[in-house]
Amino acid sequence: MTKEKNISPELEARVLRFLESYELYRQILGGNRRARAYFASAEDQKSLADDALLKTRMMAIRNFIMTLPDCREKMLLYYRYLFGHSVERCAELMGVSRRTAFRIAREAIRFAAECFEGRETF
Repeated sequence: MTKEKNISPELEARVLRFLESYELYRQILGGNRRARAYFASAEDQKSLADDALLKTRMMAIRNFIMTLPDCREKMLLYYRYLFGHSVERCAELMGVSRRTAFRIAREAIRFAAECFEGRETF
């Protein structure tokens, strides 16, 4: 990671909500799939349109993480938000201690906020 910029807590919170929304979208898609399987109705077309929108938003989050410079913060964001692993599991996958993983997690949100700063859309 490069030298730290002065990032506002509000921007960090917005980036965290942006990243966490990936898991929410994944859960909604799963629910929609199950609903279509059990309750076929006229709402299916609307549900499919909603799924397309959710997938587009998920792709934006995935694209944001994948375009970050390669570093351990990117790796943690990848495991944590795209795969939904806990910080403890990320520590195992990355081969670092639990404490180090939590430190990287704090740094990763700041790093993501620095990279996100200046973008117009979320």
